[in-house]
Amino acid sequence: MTNLECFTVKQVKNILQTSQGQTYALFAGEVDKSFPSFRIGTSWRVKRLDFESWLEKKTKAKK
Repeated sequence: MTNLECFTVKQVKNILQTSQGQTYALFAGEVDKSFPSFRIGTSWRVKRLDFESWLEKKTKAKK
């Protein structure tokens, strides 16, 4: 895997086990402005390493 590998909305939805609507809101910055997403045309993406870093910060904050 490379540093450029990206996750789609569907992949993040499956990882987080959230609804499609909640996941799109996350990508759009409505849930968390710090979520590191970006658009390619009409599709949302998040770099894998950025997502993993964001998730690690969120899970540590809950402890």
